[in-house]
Amino acid sequence: MWGEGPPRARLMIVGMAPGSTEDVRGRPFVGPAGEVLNEALVAAGLDRMQVYVTNAVKCFPGRASKPSRSDIATCTDLYLKWEIEQVRPELIVAMGDVAMLALTNRSGVRANRGQILELRSGLGGGVPVLVTYHPAAFLHASRDPNVIQAIRADLIRAREMLEGAPQRLEVRPSDAPLVAPVVAVDVETDANGALLVGTLASADGAYVAFTADDLPGCFEQLAAQKLVAWNARFDTAVLARYGVDLSRFEVVDPMLLLHLLDSGRQGRYGLEAAVLDEFGWADANWLASKQRVHGGEQVPLEELTQYCAQDAVYTARLYERFRERLRAAPRLIRLYRTLVRPAAEMLAGTEATPVPLDLDYLRRLDDDLQARIVALGHELAQLAGLSEVPNFRSHKVLAEVLYRRLALPIVKVTDGGAPSTDKIALMELVHLSPFVERLLRFRKLNKLRSAYVQRWLRLYSDRPYFATYSPHGTVTGRLSSDFQQVPRVADDPELPNIRDAVAAPPGFLILEADYSMLELRLIAWHAPEPTLLDLIRRGVDVHRHTAGRLFGVPPDAVTKTMRHTGKTMNFGSGYGAAPAKVAEIMRIEMTNTQVREVCRLLGVDSLLDAARRLHAAWHEAYPGIRQWHWREGQVITATGRAVAPHGRVRWLPKAQSRNADERAEAIREGCNHVIQSLASDLTLLAGVQAAPHLRDAGALGPWPTHDSLMWVVPEAQAYSLAAFLRATMEGIGALVRDLWGVNLTVPLVAEVKLGLRWGSVKTVDVPAAA
Repeated sequence: MWGEGPPRARLMIVGMAPGSTEDVRGRPFVGPAGEVLNEALVAAGLDRMQVYVTNAVKCFPGRASKPSRSDIATCTDLYLKWEIEQVRPELIVAMGDVAMLALTNRSGVRANRGQILELRSGLGGGVPVLVTYHPAAFLHASRDPNVIQAIRADLIRAREMLEGAPQRLEVRPSDAPLVAPVVAVDVETDANGALLVGTLASADGAYVAFTADDLPGCFEQLAAQKLVAWNARFDTAVLARYGVDLSRFEVVDPMLLLHLLDSGRQGRYGLEAAVLDEFGWADANWLASKQRVHGGEQVPLEELTQYCAQDAVYTARLYERFRERLRAAPRLIRLYRTLVRPAAEMLAGTEATPVPLDLDYLRRLDDDLQARIVALGHELAQLAGLSEVPNFRSHKVLAEVLYRRLALPIVKVTDGGAPSTDKIALMELVHLSPFVERLLRFRKLNKLRSAYVQRWLRLYSDRPYFATYSPHGTVTGRLSSDFQQVPRVADDPELPNIRDAVAAPPGFLILEADYSMLELRLIAWHAPEPTLLDLIRRGVDVHRHTAGRLFGVPPDAVTKTMRHTGKTMNFGSGYGAAPAKVAEIMRIEMTNTQVREVCRLLGVDSLLDAARRLHAAWHEAYPGIRQWHWREGQVITATGRAVAPHGRVRWLPKAQSRNADERAEAIREGCNHVIQSLASDLTLLAGVQAAPHLRDAGALGPWPTHDSLMWVVPEAQAYSLAAFLRATMEGIGALVRDLWGVNLTVPLVAEVKLGLRWGSVKTVDVPAAA
């Protein structure tokens, strides 16, 4: 069922799917929900005849079900995309969660109602999407007046946006140097990084354009004290290559300010997303130029200059907006100046340093993995009673083997109703068949080979590998990086040592310094939990002590699997994970053999039952943690946000949801943010403090990975640099007190390791911090 309305409507409304009445009549929104929509349109002063009305899913999904994700994806990509391309609306109203998901790849209408989101790039991008409730929500909520009022208010806003002055960002070239105290800069480069054009602009729209021939002279004429740039690492690196000295300016990155103000924006830190979110609209020509520029098209220099100037003006205006908010949050300003900006500069140096990869090792590892995978394929075929080895990567083949040939029970189905073969389903079946256990290993080896070994060989056989870091890539405030996802060496002998592919060049060693139980120490301090704090301060093996409490044995009787369980519980339950979440964490963190042993030791048949017992025993051992979760939860629910001890903020609108599960998950995420963001920032601060000394000594790095710092250091100075790095990391508490006003009363312990390869570094004995 297609939509209906003018072929060039300025406003498009997208709903969920046709209802039974629409299915009979062949038109969208003509049933009871359509009547609610018509009344809301009239109340908002909108004429339905001037609006294009359609649905994300084009067929009636049946009375008892909502459209599946596969239905949504198929209809959106095949039909809704075509409608958007033909109508070319200036604004889209997404009514309900299905429409929101189809248009933006995001879900949660309650949390996003009334917000302007961005049309996902797969549908063309560049069109603002206003989120509101589906009219059926009014009917299902017993005609709750709050729901219909919200719909009407959002439609009124849509009308006002369309009736407003033409949404254009006017920029104008200036014949004289800019005199504004704050000037924004933006540069455009070609595929090889050569400067095509750059602009300096002020918030009022005035700009000065420059090319490579104008540098560095145009910067010397600037009277501004602050230079702002969106994702400043890119622009400053380009300018530095052309000899521009920016040391006399305070360089500010509004993108990083936005992440400080709200780290929970799910990756919406691009300039386009920020403009749409903050201003509700963006210049149509600017959006079109952005698509062309980032789509790799050749854009005339005049248009490219205009686009570059608009980038800079938007950046200046966003900075002004964020600066006003930050005036009410002095801790965030301090955090930006003492950590965020220096860390961005440090990471820019790291990203310009190639990671030393041993390609010969990777090739040998690839051959070895291929042989193991082939052998596992034969083993799986034998276990399934097959004469030939099928494609065990095929979900269809696996479903046939698991549920028909081996007659295993169906424990989970896909959105389309087919038996699931995903990891969660397999973990429920692993104790019923050796085939499932070997299948999980088969998948693990395939993933390691494709995601790391083959990817590195494919991408970096003829060019260096430069790791990339995103300071705004996670909701917890942690760094996001392609490099830190490389798995650690496992105790499982069948898993390869991927990290050994990073090998020190001749005359150098790999130095890795890792905080010991950093997040657990911070939880014990912040809660505070007296038993846990006492164990940490006395230097007791906390994971072994926890395991003894969980399994009811003395510390000297704790096995390797027991200790691993204690470690998993310490980090999982510390953030308030419910038993089901604990079970999920254990599936990920522990091997199948370890899971079976835990169930046997506890006398239970399922991992979920084991998780329930472990969860209760853990909180009995450390009751102060549950009290902290309750206190933190009260604050998060009341304010809709979580604030870390040093000031980082994550907004959590679902903490105020009427749905108990959504509230509980938001509180858990908030507790996670409070600790993880501080832990990540402590590690980064240690890196910032240590970097000048290590780099002056000829060291390369650092490459941060979670709570550790990895360097490539000269062999002759390896031990002295290891001692310096350990002292810096363990002594960071005093600096945190002076810079951020956070008094850490728990000892920080760092372990330093040296070796020729990253995966084989060994602990070395160097002096601890005083």
